[in-house]
Amino acid sequence: MVYNLQKKRSVRLNFNIKKITLSTDLYALFMQLERLAKSGDYDLATLRRIHIAPGVIGNKTLSYYLASLYLHLGEEGQASDLLVSCGRAGREMKQYCRVLMFCQRNQLPTPSLTVAEQGCLEYLNRVLNPALLTIDHLIGQHGGFSIVGNAPGAQTVRGNPASCKLYFNNYLKNPRIPDIATVHVVTPSWQIDASIPSECLCITGNDIFYRRSRVWRKFIKYQQFKAVYTLPQVLWSDLVVQLGGFSPSAGLLLLSYLSQQISLNQSMSKVNGYVAGFSSGQTKINHSYDSEPASDSHNWAVESDLFQRVVDSLNAQCIHFVNEP
Repeated sequence: MVYNLQKKRSVRLNFNIKKITLSTDLYALFMQLERLAKSGDYDLATLRRIHIAPGVIGNKTLSYYLASLYLHLGEEGQASDLLVSCGRAGREMKQYCRVLMFCQRNQLPTPSLTVAEQGCLEYLNRVLNPALLTIDHLIGQHGGFSIVGNAPGAQTVRGNPASCKLYFNNYLKNPRIPDIATVHVVTPSWQIDASIPSECLCITGNDIFYRRSRVWRKFIKYQQFKAVYTLPQVLWSDLVVQLGGFSPSAGLLLLSYLSQQISLNQSMSKVNGYVAGFSSGQTKINHSYDSEPASDSHNWAVESDLFQRVVDSLNAQCIHFVNEP
């Protein structure tokens, strides 16, 4: 469908909560926010230009999304001003987990929440990227890491059983993995499976809790994790640029994060590292043990080069490092 931005007609958007009417010029701004949130490539100046556009202040649909991205940049004052301008909170706010949590902490209006939703938000307030139980802390505590992807590779995982174990997707279905993960690494589209236990969860991709999503409600039922991790926005957007606009795979994102953290933290350079089960995604065979084909959303040719650079960096940074393809 083509939207004529010269005409002042309305567009109907379905948010899985209720239908909301936006004029076509505001719809264009909404889609701009969607693109920014997906890419992670935005800064304060970009958000301010949208903020001062006619009709944004007081519009719940745009204000909630814009406030969420402000919060992602740490601009709490800007977010607060927008949220106050909205007056009474609408149910749309339930699409924005970080906005809900921010409003609760600062006694700003929130929509009516069920007891289960309230308990879920309180849980996430405790476990989302906790300051005292970071991935870095876990790796330092265990003296090293074992990272195992879901691609065909080493037949048996040979990482140190005492290391911090970061395993991808439904790892217990992978016959190469003999033990339970410290951190279960998933993409934003994962389905929580209570039969796949782990101490912590890492959701890769551009931080889903700052995007328009109800993924937070998955934790209403499952609150067994000591910590739920997301990865930095800047790292995501930098990799998107290097990949020519394509999204980085979960494996490249996590390994890049660890390499970056080790380089910034001298105490982490004294750890052992083990990596296995990652493929280039360019072979004709299925690229994962569960027969899933390689996704077209990734630039596998460039990823292969970036992955090798990250592996070389980890090899140089760790006391002992093994990569099994």
